[in-house]
Amino acid sequence: MTQNNGATKKLVPTLNPEANCPAELKEDDGLSLEVDCGECQGAHDLSNRNCLSGVIHSILNGPRPDTIVLKSFIHKRYRGEYVRLAYVVASELSALKMAIDSLEPPSDRKCRTCTASRRNVLYSVRRLLLQDPLRYLTERLAVKDELIRELSTSTCAENRSCISEGLSVSLLARA
Repeated sequence: MTQNNGATKKLVPTLNPEANCPAELKEDDGLSLEVDCGECQGAHDLSNRNCLSGVIHSILNGPRPDTIVLKSFIHKRYRGEYVRLAYVVASELSALKMAIDSLEPPSDRKCRTCTASRRNVLYSVRRLLLQDPLRYLTERLAVKDELIRELSTSTCAENRSCISEGLSVSLLARA
């Protein structure tokens, strides 16, 4: 019997939720966002959270499309509710980015390292949005509670107000 000295499992490439999928807008019977899924290792389906995250980044800086087409061996066309959800998530991501960019860096060391600082709250909300966009939209109360539990470990006396202010720019504030 011989012993295998190499890797025992084939490693799957990491799917980065920050990835931008190659896409282009086309005008046919309305505005269509065509996303090239040929190089992607994952399932090309908007119910796949990694795929949805990539599509969201393609929508982020452009106009609202009427349809989304995921192009691979078989093209998938999405309309209606799927496009609306993707656009809502893209709008939320844009609002979070603007809020993060507009924050002044904390002046003291304690706030910079505090998990409940406004900046860290916004980064945590953004991370949760990109990790699972559908859950973020459909289970907002559960996501908000999970986030508050995670961030409330801070011993800072102002952690509740910082968390509330950080959440106020997100859809989670309305959960």
